[in-house]
Amino acid sequence: MTKFMYILLILMLITSGCGKFSNMPLPKATAHVENSNISIPVGVTSSSWGLTGESYGGPWDAMENKEPIQVPGNSKITLTFDHPPKEVKANENLSKDTFKKVNYESNQIAVPADKGIHIYSFIANWPKGTAVYALKVEVK
Repeated sequence: MTKFMYILLILMLITSGCGKFSNMPLPKATAHVENSNISIPVGVTSSSWGLTGESYGGPWDAMENKEPIQVPGNSKITLTFDHPPKEVKANENLSKDTFKKVNYESNQIAVPADKGIHIYSFIANWPKGTAVYALKVEVK
């Protein structure tokens, strides 16, 4: 093969590889309170997906000006993805810089009985990338 053919082959491989990543939409997440019709908006706070990465601030920043959805204390929130991730880790964001890990089992987290506003973040991993989602609820 000539040098030109090698260069052409390399360019074709790079171009075809980029094409695989460019058509991959970021998975969408939805949330609702178990055994109710309460739906909770879920926002993306950052992602590293395919060949791109986006950041809209941390979960606290992204949710700070959003209206919380009222939920009953001790309820369970179910988080569903349109493409199931390999792994999800959940946190409650106590402030801009402070968070605590919360138990995430069977696609659910438990909301405490404590009255107040709670911001939760979910770090979801797929073979194609990672995204951080957040939601905001208020226990009354």
